[in-house]
Amino acid sequence: MPPVPDNIAQPDQDLIQELLDQKSPEFTDLTVTQYEAFEDGVLNDGNHLLVAETGNGKTFVAEAVTKKALQDGDNVAYLVPSVALVGEKHATVSAWTPESVTVNKGHGYTEADVVVATFESFFEAVVRGYADRFDTVILDDFHEIYSSQRGPNIEKGISAAINGDMEILGISATVGNPHTIARWLDADLTISSEDRAVPIEERPIEKTDEKYARQIAQLIQDHREKGPFLVFNDTTRNAEARARGVADELTFDIGNDIDFRAKVNEAIKTELTDTHETLIELLNNGVAYHHSRLERGVKDLIEEYTEKGVIKCVFCTTTLSYGFDSPVQSVIVADLKRNWEGGFIGVYEYVQWIGRAGRDADEYDQAYAFLMYNDEEAFEKFQFDTRVEEKDIEDVTSHLSRQIALRWLVLELVNYGWETDTEVIQFIRSTLFWSESVEQVPDYIRDDVGEQPGEDIRDEIKTMLSGSRTTGYCTSRSGSRKPMTRGTRRPTSEAHSLSTNTAIGSTTASKAFCNSQSG
Repeated sequence: MPPVPDNIAQPDQDLIQELLDQKSPEFTDLTVTQYEAFEDGVLNDGNHLLVAETGNGKTFVAEAVTKKALQDGDNVAYLVPSVALVGEKHATVSAWTPESVTVNKGHGYTEADVVVATFESFFEAVVRGYADRFDTVILDDFHEIYSSQRGPNIEKGISAAINGDMEILGISATVGNPHTIARWLDADLTISSEDRAVPIEERPIEKTDEKYARQIAQLIQDHREKGPFLVFNDTTRNAEARARGVADELTFDIGNDIDFRAKVNEAIKTELTDTHETLIELLNNGVAYHHSRLERGVKDLIEEYTEKGVIKCVFCTTTLSYGFDSPVQSVIVADLKRNWEGGFIGVYEYVQWIGRAGRDADEYDQAYAFLMYNDEEAFEKFQFDTRVEEKDIEDVTSHLSRQIALRWLVLELVNYGWETDTEVIQFIRSTLFWSESVEQVPDYIRDDVGEQPGEDIRDEIKTMLSGSRTTGYCTSRSGSRKPMTRGTRRPTSEAHSLSTNTAIGSTTASKAFCNSQSG
């Protein structure tokens, strides 16, 4: 393992060594990924993007950047892509921050030293004017920007950080166009040269006419020595049904005298239902399912006993596709297509899913991915014969390029008091949408007239603002929003008032605005 780089400032070397000394014995050396990031100046002033394989220590780099920011008296926003990850990341960050540091989750922007929140929450806090006090922003697992569901909010959250001139660290395992994203972030870029600590062997398995749960059970039975298993499913219904089907076919020795009935009862706030009773039976057999509809306490219970090695097989949806340091050796992708869409999942998703296998290099020297397919096109799409580190991944593109998405963003900004053309356009200049548009302008034009992505975008924004004024939604063209400067604090009651009152009036105004802009 490489030592701490000696080409960086001595205080930074001391900070890294202090963090290493706090780790368990197996983590007292830097990984190659960590060494390269520190050597590239990730602790220096300015923005940085780190792209590295899963399990190679990106979180430690984020920890070091956070600790240095706190030492410098800065406030840190640690952003994750989903509410489900906020609690988990909050616990992780709280474990390595000093007791004197206030770490809040999803709220408390006006008083926290570190706030762990979703990108959407951060965007709203910034544009409402009570999160300008943050100086450093960590973008954790921000590759979910690919998603049509979470992607728009992630792009807006990152844009809010850029517009606020905050220092940014982005960490991700799957970005198909890292140079484009680094250019958007105005960031130095480190692409780790380190392969996965544990290589993944991909094994395509053709689907048969046999009952699907039975086929999965047979696959697990044939490869029991490669367990534990994490099985990705396209829907909640399939995750539950297949878990029950496998539990009917197989028996796992959980090797523990655990009262799962008492554990589940303790984790919920209601009486046990038939669904809970079924899950308890599965847990007693070393099988579980995990999805967003489960109570938070039940999901925590399943994750805890999976990490302990008690649960041998977990059927999940995308809820465990990131942020879960799973102790499993094998991943089964039961659905390479989405049932409700019919099309293949993204390569970036596929890489994330199979990347859950073999994350513990001290436990495994080989990981496995079993890929259930019924379409030969899957071989070309997912490049089964290509190493994970070398697969071609889709480019990240803006979600604001669609007219309706851009209109909604302008509406949100107006709703929160961004009333002038200059303010709104300045924010949109911080988006990936604008950055992509600039890239399409020939260099000779940029040299002559500056980075102008096109008058059509400006005209569209002005039209939308004009429409909002016509409906009475925005009444002032010249009155400028007065954002808070860093270090000033808005009273908590006022922040709460902003959170509730703006939501009350937004629906009617939004409909009126969109109606005025349609056609």
